[in-house]
This record gives sequence, structure tokens and C-alpha cells, in this order.
Amino acid sequence: MAERELVTQLRGWWRHRRALHLFGRPLLVLQGCDRLSHAVFGLQRLRHAAANLLVLRGEPGGAADALEHGFDGQVQWLSQPGPERPFPYLQHLKAAHHRMDTGGGVWLPAVQAVTTPMEPCFKGASAEAYREWLAQASAWSLLRHDGSPDAPVWIESWSGHQRWSPVGPPDPAAVSPSLTREDPEFRGWGECRAEHLAVLVHGFYLDRLEALLAGLPAAGNQEGLSELDLYLSTPLDQLDEVEELLQDLGLPRVRLYGVANRGRDIAPFLLQLLPAALERGHTAFVKLHTKHSPHLDHGEDWGRHLTNALLAVDVIDTLQARLEVEPDLGLLAPPGTLLPTSVELHSNWPHLLTMRQRSEFSGQWLLQQRFIAGSMFAGRVQALRPLLDLGLHLQDFETETGQVDGTLAHAIERWISFVVLWQGFRLEALPGSAQAVPRFGYGWIRDND
Repeated sequence: MAERELVTQLRGWWRHRRALHLFGRPLLVLQGCDRLSHAVFGLQRLRHAAANLLVLRGEPGGAADALEHGFDGQVQWLSQPGPERPFPYLQHLKAAHHRMDTGGGVWLPAVQAVTTPMEPCFKGASAEAYREWLAQASAWSLLRHDGSPDAPVWIESWSGHQRWSPVGPPDPAAVSPSLTREDPEFRGWGECRAEHLAVLVHGFYLDRLEALLAGLPAAGNQEGLSELDLYLSTPLDQLDEVEELLQDLGLPRVRLYGVANRGRDIAPFLLQLLPAALERGHTAFVKLHTKHSPHLDHGEDWGRHLTNALLAVDVIDTLQARLEVEPDLGLLAPPGTLLPTSVELHSNWPHLLTMRQRSEFSGQWLLQQRFIAGSMFAGRVQALRPLLDLGLHLQDFETETGQVDGTLAHAIERWISFVVLWQGFRLEALPGSAQAVPRFGYGWIRDND
């Protein structure tokens, strides 16, 4: 009887003109559901009173569990710590970066700004951390709900939110128009063959390029390189130097492209190297670039880790054979580089959302996937053919200004894996230590910190 009376009282609220609607439905969030006589019947009474009601559970539990009990979805539950054992605030940011969508129902990611009385209950809380958390949650919700203006975020503390004056999600990055057209310049020698392994390299840093090429199996020995074909891009202003380097190393088959310094390694990969490898009919490839990452403390170690893992003799020697006997194998990733889509999503959502709207992918599906961080990998050439359907041009990529994230190239770094997975191929991480991989998305925080 008490539940029926409650439904009668609530009816006036969700019919009110100022009632909050999500996705065209009046919203009701329930807490204390354990006090219902029977949760299923209680929800049935609510729905009988308002068939269009969107009922979310607002207490601990997962979205799948909420759906099983008859709810339409779940509000993320944030535990309330006390001053006797302060909670590390950055744990929230780590969870926001590494959240994988479990599928089904409506999920409201939650954020919590800290009011002055609550400060003793948290360690490391700050306005800057809250703003990143809010931007991350907003980006996650926007992508999950395919850009809907109703994409929700649950603000746990409105007074704290006002206190820290957060900024909204970042505006989509504007693409700088190209002032001059810089057409690629091609040079090459030797006859590339479909049965050879295609090594696709973007060489921006000359010193690193020399070290990378020297790391190819049997570099300088034409007999040892009988099954490797090199496809290489480099900025136009160092094309002559790179050609001389390749000649000195005695590489027998080369397709060399001088390109504009735009779109990092991704633009020349999509516009020159991958189309050339597909046209030749290669089965297997290794994609590398002279990664430096000067914005990271150990960026050099990160780059070496990626190239060393992919140029290991057991990888090079067995790749083509594995592709023949494992028809579902798409890409091999260096150890530790498979990350959730949500990592650093607050910087990359505008391009991802735009690309999703032009594809068959749903945002919810994207948030259930992983991508290969660092954009170096090996695998099946044909698995990447759909990337050419993006129809990208050099002018689509931002002008180079030293960006560390948020560009079209960074979004495509993720999109490459999505295209492979959508076709039914799998990603596989190579064995080995992941110590050199940066702990993106606050991955350096221990769970018990």
C-alpha cells in the first residue's frame, strides 16, 4: 500500500512540465530499492502509472544487473568516503579513462566535485582533476549515445560543481586549411612482390630512422632481405638524405615517398604506404615509425619498445605462416599497447564522433573495443583495406603544431583497430614485458593508493 501511495505522489512530478526528460522519456532515479516489498513488482507499479517512464537504479551495481531486475539502466555509484580514511581522488579519473562499456540499457557516468566540508575525505582532489573527469565522462556519454544532445552525466554534487567552475567538453578541433599544396614525390627501385613481407615505415627523425632500418633482419645483406619490401615515407625536405641512407644500407627493394609534414605517421600511411602495399597484393605487413614522444618522460624507451617487439626475429619469420593458418588474425600489437577506447577520450571524441556518424559502428560498440596505442603493429594487409573508404585527403589533417593528442591522426590511431575488429578479425598482444609502455589514463595509480 505504501508503494502504491508513493506512485500516486510521484505521478504529479513526472507529469510536471519541468520534469527532466532523457531520450524523450521522463526520468526517475531510484535509490534504496532494497526497501521495496519486491523490486520487480514495484517497478511494474511505476510503469503502470507511466508506461513511458525511464527508471534508473541509483545505487551499487552494474548495468547488466540493473537490467536483469527490470530497470532501464544504471547511474554510476560513487562511494562516499569519510575523513578517517580519505579516498584517492585520482582513482576516479583512472576509472573514467579505463571504463569498458558492458552493453545494454542507459548508463549515466557520474562525476563528483568536492565541497569545502568534504575536502578531508579525499586525497589529491582539485578543480583541474574534476574538470578532466567531467570532460572524460561527457565524451564517454556523447560517444555511447551517438552524439545525442541528451547524452547524460550525473553530477553528484551541484554545489561542488559550481565551486570548481568547470568548463564544458572541448569543442571539435578545427582543421587548419592548407595554404599550399605539397604533392608527394616518389622514388624507388627493385621489384616488390606480393609474397614478400611489406615493411611500412614513416621516418621523421633521421637518426632514429637509421637505427630502425639497421634493426631490420640482416640489414645490409641483400640475400637476407630477399623477402622484405620497404615502403617508406619521410618529409620532403630530407628526401635526398633518406635516399642516400637507403642506398648505403643496400636495401634491394624500396618505395620511397617524400611527403608534407602533416598528419604525423598516419597521413602518409593512409595516403601513400597502405595503398601501395594493397596494390602490390602483399599479404603481411609491419607498420613502424620513428617515434620520439618528447612530451613523455621516457618517450625514447616507448618508441624502442614498439619497434623492438615488432622486429623480433620470431615475429618477422612466422607472421606470414600464422596468417595462413589463423584466418581470424588481424593485427599483432606490441606488449601492453591494447588499451580501452575510453583512454584519453576527452581529447579525441570530436573526430571519433564525426567518423562514427559516417560508419556502421555504434558508439556503444566502440566503447566495448580496444585499440593499439602507439600506431605500430603487424598483421594482415587486407584487414586494413576499409580504411581507404574514409576518403581522406592531406588537407583533412591538422597543420603540425606539436600537438600531443586530439588530432585526426590520433583518432585514426584508434579507428584502425575498430575497422579490423568490425570485420571479425582479432587483435593479439605479443608476449613480453610492458614496462616501457606509458601508463596512459592514470594507469600508474595502484588500486590500493
